[in-house]
Amino acid sequence: PLPWPPWDEEGDDDDDDGRERSPEDPFQNARELAQKVVQFDTEIADATLDLDKLQQDPFGMYNPTNINTLKAELSQINFPDYFSMFTPRTRVVITYKPYPNSLSEILKKTPADVIEAYLVVRASLEYAPNLGRTTEAWKAVRTLQETLYGLKPGVFGECSQFCMTRVDIALGFGTGRYFVNQTFPGKSREKATQVIDNIIDAFERSLRHIEWMDAMLNQVLGAMSAETQGTEVRCLETA
Repeated sequence: PLPWPPWDEEGDDDDDDGRERSPEDPFQNARELAQKVVQFDTEIADATLDLDKLQQDPFGMYNPTNINTLKAELSQINFPDYFSMFTPRTRVVITYKPYPNSLSEILKKTPADVIEAYLVVRASLEYAPNLGRTTEAWKAVRTLQETLYGLKPGVFGECSQFCMTRVDIALGFGTGRYFVNQTFPGKSREKATQVIDNIIDAFERSLRHIEWMDAMLNQVLGAMSAETQGTEVRCLETA
């Protein structure tokens, strides 16, 4: 928002645009708050595990934890209420075990206005690209993207491609129904179903020859493949 009324008190420091600044100037406060948000985000990033270790150690990433234990380590977030919106569960898997406690310590020392600004920024970065190109929020996020990703200023992709991407993100496999209707007319649907069955059958047979896999894991993967088969076939049948 633009500061109003204009600041004209004597003794204020001048800024780059030549206007005098007041200690209560929203522009100055926004700059200071932005620096604190960046520092807050940096601390969160430092508390996470390195990406190289995440990708190279899948077993180390699997850390089943009781929800009450997670709540005790990160008390600022009410995890039982959050997970109650999903399938009932008592355990969750944590990728990096020290992270909840580290995040809790960061939240304890961070002022509330910084956390609020951080959440507003995250929401803006997520949803501002959906706005029109003439809006200030869209322009701000686009400028940031150009700086971070080295995009050429003023060069945008096709609007149709952007819309298709957003639809795919929102609907996922639901959009596949229209693809199936055009690609698999008549008996070709039966052939496609047979191809899916053959792939899943080959996958299930290969599981029996993996030496390091125990019987329980083998059974779980077999059940998952059967469920996947049912989902794929239903997609073809309902298309």
